[in-house]
Amino acid sequence: MTNKPPVASDLRSSFKESNQSQPMEANSNPPLSPFFKGGIGSFCFKPLFRKACPELNRRDGKGRFFTEAGKKYLTNSWASSLSAVLVTLALFPLTMTSAVHGQERIRIGISAVSLGFLPTVVAEKKGFYNKYNLTPEHVLVPCAIATNAILSEDLDYNVCTGPGIAGAIKGLPIKLVMTTQAKLGYLLLVKPNVQRLTDLRGKTIGISTFGSQLYLTSTTLFRQAGLEPGKDINLLPGGDNNARLAAMETGKVDAAFVSSPSDIFGVKRGYKVLLWSRDHVPLIQNTIVVTDKKLKQSPDQVKRTLKGSIEALKFIREHQEESIAIAAKWLKLDLATTRAAFENYLPCYSTDGSLPDQALKDLIQYELDRSSLKKEIPLSQVASRDLLQQAQKELTIK
Repeated sequence: MTNKPPVASDLRSSFKESNQSQPMEANSNPPLSPFFKGGIGSFCFKPLFRKACPELNRRDGKGRFFTEAGKKYLTNSWASSLSAVLVTLALFPLTMTSAVHGQERIRIGISAVSLGFLPTVVAEKKGFYNKYNLTPEHVLVPCAIATNAILSEDLDYNVCTGPGIAGAIKGLPIKLVMTTQAKLGYLLLVKPNVQRLTDLRGKTIGISTFGSQLYLTSTTLFRQAGLEPGKDINLLPGGDNNARLAAMETGKVDAAFVSSPSDIFGVKRGYKVLLWSRDHVPLIQNTIVVTDKKLKQSPDQVKRTLKGSIEALKFIREHQEESIAIAAKWLKLDLATTRAAFENYLPCYSTDGSLPDQALKDLIQYELDRSSLKKEIPLSQVASRDLLQQAQKELTIK
């Protein structure tokens, strides 16, 4: 008997129990936005998953293949190999709002429900995208396939720097167009007896996924300390912040790179923060990535998206309490915990979305070093900043 690849209906029954909404504990983040207002769909990227998802043959007009999952949502069990991941992938739209007449619907991919992705969520919740005739929909998608998502037009925008810069260096038709986070927000959570990075020699360190910005950052940090990943230390992909913290609890990893508020929860469990990556690696973290095709065919839409995102960055700094309230509701955390985490993260946010030459050069060089490549990469190959500069000028920022 021939084994068929699982499809969305199979996954729906398999994960029925795990998809029930659970009461929020103080030390965990939800997989979905509490702003969900309608049914949640799953979809497959046409170049990769159409054969694996034969039931998803209904087009929505933009080349996407959908199936309704009602008020349940699907979770994706990561296999040990990428081929297993490509069999099927359930994405989680954070909102499923209907496009308002005269407005364009845009899909924005983010890889986690975390403070690092707060700017575009604030832009949605405060109506900054609506102001520019855009109806946004956030979609949770692992960084490992985010570039494929925008290339296949299943997403319009992707907030994921690592695969974006790596893909652009390899010649993929994608560009970084602005940053929402000018400094790294990762921290290294360790056991009390660890005093320096070299104390982790021979240990296993939890990260998100291979190829992500965190992977690039962790590789850089350990190499600065004379430790070669894969030889002197082991990097283990462990999912989101909560999963990495849980892996420390079970002893699966000896330390973990996480972002706030996981440091707050970790300290309560007896761990400590060894370092903040922003103090050691001068890299921007979250950038908005689009395809060359989008830049050529829809420059006005891109500029309006950038304007809404820039206004959200300004709002976060000028209206911190309201931003904290939005974050608390999105993360499903109490205000006190959210405020403490927000204060840790605030210095990381960009003020105006700028992509300075040096920041781009650093991104390119760190990626080349990580990949052991030696070649010259012009900034124009990885970034397109004309629309950003226009948006800033029209907003009287520059």
